[in-house]
Amino acid sequence: MALPMILLLVPIFLIPIILHVQRYKTIKSIALPPGPRGLPFIGNLHQFDYSNPQNYFWRLSKQYGPMVSLRLGSVPILVVSSAKMAEEVLKTHDLQFCSRPALLSQQKVSYNGLDVAFAPYNAYWREIRKICVVHLFNSNRVQSFRPIREDYFPSIGWVDNITGMIRRLERNFKEFDAFHQELIEEHLDPARIKTDQEDIVDVLLQIWKQRGSKVDITWDHIKAVLMVKFHNQYI
Repeated sequence: MALPMILLLVPIFLIPIILHVQRYKTIKSIALPPGPRGLPFIGNLHQFDYSNPQNYFWRLSKQYGPMVSLRLGSVPILVVSSAKMAEEVLKTHDLQFCSRPALLSQQKVSYNGLDVAFAPYNAYWREIRKICVVHLFNSNRVQSFRPIREDYFPSIGWVDNITGMIRRLERNFKEFDAFHQELIEEHLDPARIKTDQEDIVDVLLQIWKQRGSKVDITWDHIKAVLMVKFHNQYI
């Protein structure tokens, strides 16, 4: 019995190591800015000054220059410490840096990055942002909402299954999704008592019915926008 168990455990430990080595070789083949040497798996996490990060980055800029590369776990990080380099990143090459990283919990609660906060920069994000600005976030609309208002280690994400985090995330997401589905069905009910003032769901459903957007709006898109609007104090 011991030998089969060993044969089963060896691939479990070897596969993450092989993937990490391949990822490390890929990163090393890219001409990255200079930076402190990290350790396998944890990168520069052991060197990071969590109590005073701004001074830590300042010291790195004095040693390595205005652009420094780090690794937090297996995630590569670019630290920019001068106005000129900041302009290059935030203005000249802003399209390459404007999207958020795809983290596990963020992707789940945003319906795989479909909400306006976490969607990558593309035609869909521009269209949904325009819809939100025009229909949801203008001053009159915001006032009407007053009653309503009253991962660094992706290569070893399998650990989250063992700890139960994925299971808890799925359970919480299903509760949110059921709430949003019930809200949509309630607003689609023809017997629903209409009020003089439309709410967010009414506006989104009107856009969905009229197909007035440049991109196809589905219920998941509507739920993703509602997730941010109703629950942004929790995520």
